[in-house]
This record gives sequence, C-alpha cells and structure tokens, in this order.
Amino acid sequence: MLALKIKANFDQLLKEIHVTTQQLPQATADALSGLAFRAREALSSEMKEKFTLRTPYTLKSLRVKRATKKDWPNPIAYIGSVAPFMGLQTEGGDKVAKNQDVPLGAPINARESKNAAIPHSIWVRNAMKRRKGFFWIRAKDGRRYLIQRLSNAPKGTPMDERSKFTKALYVLEDKVKIKKRIQLLDVVNESVRRNYKSEFLRAIEYAYGNKK
Repeated sequence: MLALKIKANFDQLLKEIHVTTQQLPQATADALSGLAFRAREALSSEMKEKFTLRTPYTLKSLRVKRATKKDWPNPIAYIGSVAPFMGLQTEGGDKVAKNQDVPLGAPINARESKNAAIPHSIWVRNAMKRRKGFFWIRAKDGRRYLIQRLSNAPKGTPMDERSKFTKALYVLEDKVKIKKRIQLLDVVNESVRRNYKSEFLRAIEYAYGNKK
C-alpha cells in the first residue's frame, strides 16, 4: 500500500482554544482521521482530473487507516492507495515487464479515441495469448509492433498495400518510462493545511459533547 502518515503537533492550537486534556486523546485521533478522509477527497478529485482513463477500481483504491487514541500522545492516520500501479503514478520511474513473453504495450491504435478504454479483447496479454488474428513484427526502426489482422489480403496484393488489411495496435517494449502524474505529497499537505483547525475544533466539540 502506498501510504502517507498524517501527524501533528497540537500544542499551539490547544493554546488558542483553551481546552483541558481529558478528552484530548480521542479528539486528536478523530481530528487526524478526519484530515485523512479530507485528503482522500482531495486526492480523488486530483485523480479524476489527471487520469483520463481512470476506472472505478483506481478511484476506490484510496484507503484511510484511522488514528486511535491508544497511540496517544503520537497518534497517526494513514492515507494511501492499494493499487499497485499508483506508486509509479505518484513518483514516476520505469515500468518493467514482469513476464518476458508478455511485453508492455504503448497504444497506437488500440483506442478509438484518446480517452477511450482499451477493450479487454485487445489487451496485449490477451491478444498475444489468442494469437489468431494478431502477430508482432520488428520494423525497420528496430521497434516491435503488435499488429491486428483485419482481413486477409487478396492473393497477389503488393506489400506496400497490405497495411490496408491490418492495424498496428501497440509498440511493444520491455520497459516504459512513466511520468509523475499525481503530486500526492503536495495534495495531502495542502488539504491538511486547509482543514487542520476546522477538523480539530470539530473533533474537540464532538468529544466534549459526548462526555457531558
């Protein structure tokens, strides 16, 4: 799980709101948990904006682990994603093919439009597994391409016209450079900064209200 810790020093805030420490452990844990949920909302909005091909799984992969009062005076809440690919999306780096028989595919014509999802039937691993109707070639530029055969070219069709009967779906790579797309730390920090005081005051009011 890709996760960030959310913790805080409440000394200055306590001086501002003049409270006793009786319900402070629970209030602090609730406040940190509230900040984590606010950060999750902010990250979800960021993902909707940056991921044109987002899926429900991607958006629902964000998880919060609540802070608990038993960890007082240092409770910590966690916010992160259980999606294995989110690490590269937030940090950038090289994505390497896990299986040498199934390379990574950079789409060329696999999508009907830039923001369209790729049908499962022509995912690289599915197309290469089916074999029939698909094949790969190494072009003059040295790169490998996964090709879909749309129909059989009539006998005697010149080589330069055979491309009309096929469609290049992907460039096949063993390693692909992934750019950093989500500023995870910045989004969480800004959300915490913006909601810090209001979440703590809400948690204090709730804790002391329940105690009465």
